[in-house]
Amino acid sequence: MASWQRVATHTGGTVASLAAASLAAGTPASVRRAATTEAPNAGSTTPAATETPDAGSSDAAPDAVVFAATPVGVFRSTDAGRSWSPTGRAGSVPSAEVVVASASVAHGQTLFVGGQHGLLRSTDAGRAWQPVLVGSPVLSLAQSAGGLLLAGTATDGVLRSEDDGRTWDSANAGLVDLEATALALSPDFEHDHTGFVGTPSGLYRTRNSARAWRLCPADDGDDDDPEALGVQCLAVSPDFALDRLVLAGTLAGGLLRSDDAGQSWAAVPELAGQSVTALAFGRGRARGRIAAATACGIASSDDGGASWQLRAAPGPTLSLLWTGDGLLAGQHRLGVVRSTDGAATWEVANVGLHARLLQGLLVTRDGALVVSDLEGGLSASLDGGRKWSAGPAELAERPVLGLAEAADGSLVAATPAGLYGGTAGGAHWSLRAAAPARVVARSGARLLAGLGDGHLLASDDAGRTWQTLHHLAAAEIVGLAATASGVLVVASVEGQQVVVWRGEPTGGGWQWRRWLAEPARLPVALAACGEAVWVGLGRRVLRAAGPAAGWQTTQLAGSDGLAITALAAAPDPAALVAATSTGVYVARDGGARFALADDHDGPGRVVAVAIAAEPQHAPRVYALGLGGTLWSAPLA
Repeated sequence: MASWQRVATHTGGTVASLAAASLAAGTPASVRRAATTEAPNAGSTTPAATETPDAGSSDAAPDAVVFAATPVGVFRSTDAGRSWSPTGRAGSVPSAEVVVASASVAHGQTLFVGGQHGLLRSTDAGRAWQPVLVGSPVLSLAQSAGGLLLAGTATDGVLRSEDDGRTWDSANAGLVDLEATALALSPDFEHDHTGFVGTPSGLYRTRNSARAWRLCPADDGDDDDPEALGVQCLAVSPDFALDRLVLAGTLAGGLLRSDDAGQSWAAVPELAGQSVTALAFGRGRARGRIAAATACGIASSDDGGASWQLRAAPGPTLSLLWTGDGLLAGQHRLGVVRSTDGAATWEVANVGLHARLLQGLLVTRDGALVVSDLEGGLSASLDGGRKWSAGPAELAERPVLGLAEAADGSLVAATPAGLYGGTAGGAHWSLRAAAPARVVARSGARLLAGLGDGHLLASDDAGRTWQTLHHLAAAEIVGLAATASGVLVVASVEGQQVVVWRGEPTGGGWQWRRWLAEPARLPVALAACGEAVWVGLGRRVLRAAGPAAGWQTTQLAGSDGLAITALAAAPDPAALVAATSTGVYVARDGGARFALADDHDGPGRVVAVAIAAEPQHAPRVYALGLGGTLWSAPLA
């Protein structure tokens, strides 16, 4: 294949956590360098990154680097959050939810990131990661200036490490609730040994370096309302030694304030009854300023929390961080926004931040490009990727798990809420069947839909109405394909196995046979072309020349973590394309031998792939990279 061309970059994504660390003198240039500038191309949906501001910039903190935890990994900014670059290869830290940096990234360059898969550590500013905790998801992190690291988990409470995560001890003495949703330490922790942990049922304080905890008293003695007590975030004043100020954001009880190091608490009247999701104290030039994210916007205080002003925010805010005199807000789905006037106005700061959970890709017969989002919605381009339009409002908040084009050119989307129908450029889609669908596919003029409960649905009128075609008991349908002769291929997860079924039309009905059974491993990739069928599991491609043929196996060469995420087949020239966690592979002999069709500037980790026929030209391969980059190359 020829070289890849980047068609579009879909920026933004969920930013669950923001953290800053110092860049002391002598920091390696590779760490200090600003986020990589990406030159725009004809299909870019974002402007190129600007040059790094100099040390005299009023908003930049010239000695700080900012890290952002996203579902596709950790990103870094060295220009106060104006632009971003990945710290390592996309997907190296999946489902990152909280990040903390060592006191000086220049000395040790140590980062920790927690999420659904536990805790990972990097000793080279995020280029490579090693797991240090596995098991319970890590919900919160805190590290003292002296190096003590605390990890708050979903089921194991608080864990404590004094050697950069190499060894751990339980730190749960006094904790009744072992879901540690928030952690914060005194800036003078090595001397006052004070820290706080929040849980869904209350707030605890330690005064002995996190070896034991004591429940803090609730405001007004209201300890019977779990929503009022549920702590979502914590922050300790940078002047804690003088003002003894601690803030706690709750699920539905507003913002709690303590002026005596946690001995007593009072609700902040201006934010009573709010859900407070993030807190940040200003430092340096922003000292004395505080920000609190709520469901109704972002509240700011310029007088140390004595008074608050609530202003609208672009979207739901999950994290906050002051940089110089600017405020960064990590948003749900929208990436990062930045304010230089105390949260009065905001600007999008997503240059280089491609952290979207796009996972579906469809190229229609007339050349429209459609991508779907696991966090909700879809986007479409009718001009080859130069301009993109947001999808219909009906899908904006619904995860789109599958897309298919009907014979009349209309589209069908599979969502947990049901099957929706519309057009690529249509502003409005309609619900066609209220059935939680996982996958959709086309077989001739018929549309197929697989449900999570094992039902296989069919539509003969372009998705307007649906009927049950078959039911696989105790199964979850995860893949669909059809051969040229109308044989249906269904991949399902049944207990600890992935089972592939084939259905052949017989007069007035269908005959179903169990065709393949393998140990369960997701994702399952499925493709058919002519009468041939391919299944991708892990790093293996299993192929059958037809419904009556047996299976042959090819194993893709590559790194240990290689996994196939999608397959696409083309009849002319005959080719099978495999999207994987390390790039795109192509086979030109029916899937017996694959070669990596990637280069240093290619898509990298790929989540979806499609082949588009082009009149008088070779078919073109489209690859959707993890995070939201879209690439293309001719299948020459």
